[in-house]
Amino acid sequence: MNAILDDLRQPTCTEALSPAMQRYLFERVAAVAQRALDAACPMHLYQCLGDPGSARTLAQDLHAFAAQNQAGSFIAVFECPSPCNEGDGQSFAATLDHHLGLMRQADAGIGPLQRRDKGLDGDDFRLSILGREFSLIALHAEAGRLSRVLPCPVLLVQPTH
Repeated sequence: MNAILDDLRQPTCTEALSPAMQRYLFERVAAVAQRALDAACPMHLYQCLGDPGSARTLAQDLHAFAAQNQAGSFIAVFECPSPCNEGDGQSFAATLDHHLGLMRQADAGIGPLQRRDKGLDGDDFRLSILGREFSLIALHAEAGRLSRVLPCPVLLVQPTH
């Protein structure tokens, strides 16, 4: 049974999403991006925000992305419409913080999450990966701005300069 659960926690490729859904997500993320998105921007699909397997794999993917030292962007899409640990009453921000904590356990090259905007929105963060600074914008069902509301959690990671 554990092998089945472990298999379910593995990330999947975005090819599982219809082309229309991929375009929709790309357009929504591009609308809030701080820098223009390249059409070749990698978009990865993960099982669930707050899941240790998804956190470990996202940490590996972001490590590889940061190591390339490119100016591009990275989009992480989570299949679950709500965070995996939603039943424990945590807010999206707390779940994201928990997820990043799991990522930091998996990869020491990932620094702490720092909130950039403490206002109503509060979905703009800074993140250090391998010593490089990145902005992280979260789109999710609880977002304070309508332009950032999506039924499934999406994280946009872009270099700050």
